[in-house]
Amino acid sequence: YARAADALRARGHRVGAHSAGPLDEATLAGHDVLVLPHSSDPAWERVVPSGSPKLDGAELDAIEGFVRSGGGLVVLGECDQDKYGNSVNELLGRFGANVTTTTVIDPVERIHEVDTWVLGQRPGVPETDDVLAGVRRACLYRRGVVTTDPDVDATVLLTTSAHASTPLAPLVVALTAGQGRVVVVADSD
Repeated sequence: YARAADALRARGHRVGAHSAGPLDEATLAGHDVLVLPHSSDPAWERVVPSGSPKLDGAELDAIEGFVRSGGGLVVLGECDQDKYGNSVNELLGRFGANVTTTTVIDPVERIHEVDTWVLGQRPGVPETDDVLAGVRRACLYRRGVVTTDPDVDATVLLTTSAHASTPLAPLVVALTAGQGRVVVVADSD
């Protein structure tokens, strides 16, 4: 995450980490995009120095309001999403999405001959799409899959291959919510 933040700063973006206090309307004001990295109960993984992996109802409301009024949200899920004790699917449910717990295996579209290092495929999304401009495929390490409600305005950006244990399943999805957009990645690495 630090390298990604540095790369954005090098391109002129203002990037900061929210490390204390609730995510509320005042905290989100003046920002364009909120990135929610993978969080976990410390019993499973120690991914943050302190705090709870769960967002409370007021934080979920503030994030939903931020997005629906034009903000961007990037959510990084995991292959074992259900066990981590976080609020990812509770939040995503407000936008009609879900990260499903599974570990996709692909004996063909993989990197370094590791079946769980799956190469996500572009499912006919134009290469000029602004979310993944210039990206044809990307490696996702031990990922789940993303599902969306049928009535959601969603674009699947990367899928598993036809050879995968869960064939042609969404790995990265962008969806519209009010005036904002949510990008869901079924992998935090």
